[in-house]
Amino acid sequence: MTQFFDSRGQTVHTGRQLGTGGEGAVFEISGDSHYVAKIYHRPVEADKAEKLRLMASQASDEMTKFAALPVATLSTNRNGSVSGFVMPRVTGHSEIHTLYSPAQRKLRFPDKDWGFLIHVAMNCAASFDALHRKSLVIGDVNQGNVLVSSQGTVFLIDCDSFQLISGGRLYPCEVGVPHFTPPELQGQSFRRMRRTSNHDLFGLAVLVFHLLCMGRHPYAGRFLGTGEVPIEKAITEFRYAYSSSSAILQMSPPPQTLDLRSVIPSVAGLFERAFLKGSAAPSARPTAHEWYCALQNLGSGLISCTLDVGHKYPKSLSSCPWCGLQRDGAPNFFISVSVKAFSPGEMSPNFDVQTIWSQILSVPRPLRFVASQLPSVNQFHVVANQLPVEIQQYIGFTRLIGQIAVSCFLGCMSFIFTSLAGGFFSFVFVIFGVWWIALQFTTGIASERKRRQDNLKNAETGFSRLKQEVALKLNKISEEFDVTFNVSIGA
Repeated sequence: MTQFFDSRGQTVHTGRQLGTGGEGAVFEISGDSHYVAKIYHRPVEADKAEKLRLMASQASDEMTKFAALPVATLSTNRNGSVSGFVMPRVTGHSEIHTLYSPAQRKLRFPDKDWGFLIHVAMNCAASFDALHRKSLVIGDVNQGNVLVSSQGTVFLIDCDSFQLISGGRLYPCEVGVPHFTPPELQGQSFRRMRRTSNHDLFGLAVLVFHLLCMGRHPYAGRFLGTGEVPIEKAITEFRYAYSSSSAILQMSPPPQTLDLRSVIPSVAGLFERAFLKGSAAPSARPTAHEWYCALQNLGSGLISCTLDVGHKYPKSLSSCPWCGLQRDGAPNFFISVSVKAFSPGEMSPNFDVQTIWSQILSVPRPLRFVASQLPSVNQFHVVANQLPVEIQQYIGFTRLIGQIAVSCFLGCMSFIFTSLAGGFFSFVFVIFGVWWIALQFTTGIASERKRRQDNLKNAETGFSRLKQEVALKLNKISEEFDVTFNVSIGA
């Protein structure tokens, strides 16, 4: 237990460590289950300490309901330098990517449907809107700083990195994640940068896109030109893959994804404003309040699929888009389990045993499917062939010549002071040494060694490529079947 003093001079005792990161560690506070203490690993700079004091003075009960804002600074001595701060304790929440990732959602949130994801997106927008109204800029928007509960509530963490402006003085957010960084800031240093709410709104739009589109990134599409375009470069070039003008951008959405223009055209328009050229202009991107209203309209107009109660979609559509994706080969993104009891002799009029059993049998068995999908290793099977006969015949001979040359050299050294003996051995050493070198090149040993070295290098390159291909295949299969493969590929 360690003793600290808060900004009011009261003692605070820290208990068990709950977690640690690169900047500091989080501890329980003795006798208080609602708050925790973050203690920095290194001394806090003066600007950072002043920023924490300002944030703590502005924190309100309304804000701390959804954000782990500092509510008091901590020091090792009364009126001493800042060592950490007190913040609300977060329980029962998971990182938001465990919700929008289909594979992780089936483990963490198995009963949640698309309507729930829309509800969470609304709460994200509401939290951003509340912070922006208080002139706070999040800056470092990313999937690890937004937590979600099974009730759909959202909680923001790492709030000490928020950007704050007070009395005309800038207290910047100095960190960021490239996939959530807007095009106009890509590749830049955040050390002294003044960010705006419009920059935050890019990150919010990415979070909303992740939630609505099963974890897809808006710039992770298929590039129709030559070469490859990583996500960071696509962001910089405004190559929004799902845009109505994606063909002009030489991009197309990946397969088995929602067609936003036909499924949710109103929300699709907001994505266009958030991700295309022109969005970098001040106040150009949709505000958090605009997102909240659009998502609220979307969520209020959902209906359930008649074939799968886990599928929710806008009532304006004539058919279920999730079923359509499944027919095109996509997995079922939402688990639904419904149980209905029938009296003896009664059967649901819509229940066809043969149809259901055929659907069950059509699902490939994971292990058999894995075996059929993995690449063959035969193409990289290398056999250590015997040396050619003519080279084997010369090996003993060349070894003998080499041994004679070495013996002559040693003899020369031994009798160096005897001019006759030294001259004789020197002459023999030169003769046999030149002979041995000539045999190395004329018998094909050197060329055979080079050929085998080239074969080994090619095999190693192929083997490395095979391991990468197997890893990618297994990751994809793992997501589809909700299994984890522990594979060790040995040489």
